Amino acid sequence: MATCRLNGEKMKDQEAVQPILTNRTYSCFASGGPLCWRDGSNQPLSSSTWAIAALSVVLCFALLGCGPRLDSPDWQVRLNAVDRIKDSEVLVRVAIGDDNSAVRQYALRKITDQSLLTRVATNTHHFDVGRQAVERLRDPALVAQVANEAKDWDVRLEAVRQIPGQTELADLMFQGSNRSWERDVSGDAKRCIARMQLATREPLVKSHFPRLRCESTISITKQEYGRLGYSGPSCFQSGEDVNVKLTQDGKTLAESSWNTSFANSVGEHVGTDGHCSPPFVPAGVWGGDLMIKLFQGGAFTQTELTELLHSYIPEVRAGAAWLITDQALLVQALIEDGEIERTAVDRITDQAVLADVVIKADGDRELALEKIKREDLLTKVANEAKSSQMRRDAAERLSRSSR
Repeated sequence: MATCRLNGEKMKDQEAVQPILTNRTYSCFASGGPLCWRDGSNQPLSSSTWAIAALSVVLCFALLGCGPRLDSPDWQVRLNAVDRIKDSEVLVRVAIGDDNSAVRQYALRKITDQSLLTRVATNTHHFDVGRQAVERLRDPALVAQVANEAKDWDVRLEAVRQIPGQTELADLMFQGSNRSWERDVSGDAKRCIARMQLATREPLVKSHFPRLRCESTISITKQEYGRLGYSGPSCFQSGEDVNVKLTQDGKTLAESSWNTSFANSVGEHVGTDGHCSPPFVPAGVWGGDLMIKLFQGGAFTQTELTELLHSYIPEVRAGAAWLITDQALLVQALIEDGEIERTAVDRITDQAVLADVVIKADGDRELALEKIKREDLLTKVANEAKSSQMRRDAAERLSRSSR
């Protein structure tokens, strides 16, 4: 017969599993051996007391969580707890948020529903489970949803890689109200790389470069600053070195690199982690330069470049704008599309035409305005531009010139 101990004294089991009653206060515990029941007097318990004690064990396991617990600090205990979970919502929470990779991945393996896998991929900040969740998605629309909405940009990139080559499927990324990939040309490296991945699948681009691949690297850099006139510790900023190249059959067709340009000095504010303010300075990645280099070597016709002006990828449109020879077409495209401004304004030299662009465009055309030097044209912009910001900027330019 199995035995257990209370205060060092051997006690006989009365059942395969028996609890302990100490000073008539019920308690439960887990150990390597059986659980025993005794009262403080070391006397055998009555049958009624056994019934109460048995109920307390049930309540202990149900309410106090005896056995493996998901909130345990020990990841192996949490791993064992996952093994008992049947509730899919709990599995999703564990897969998204547990701080141990093994626990996250084990929870993910138990999830089979495609919509729940999409939730994991979209909401996790952990690339390991995000990537595995994306790989298990079978519906291109769900992959596109992850590519457009995932909180982790590495997961977004993985989703982009999984999208089939057909444009109509890749275009699912831009359906609905969230068009952040198309709208945001902020210079964020990962956003740009993701759009370059899509650019390799543009039908016209593929017709010239059928096996085009986008390869990229991002390395984090740091710049430390001494703090002049202040006795406290130095601080540092993080930056990035980014390289993106477009290759075919191992040959590099276009390549561009960007790196963070750190300032010579920073302000006095230092965060609790020792970072300066701001803590991160992006490299200012812009894929338009990359597409210009690619298109210059692709023998694209003007008809094809005109079609590329309507691509859903802004860098593709910018690359096409650089090579368009029809000035009237280029001007109209610049009026309608501010995201090609960076390349288009360098192809337009007539200041009157640039003023016309600034006046007619619904949004701001800051680079075009900067190239206008004639006061009569600035006056016209200040009076007639659709954009209130452009009117104010032109008026400010005139005010400064008159001082």
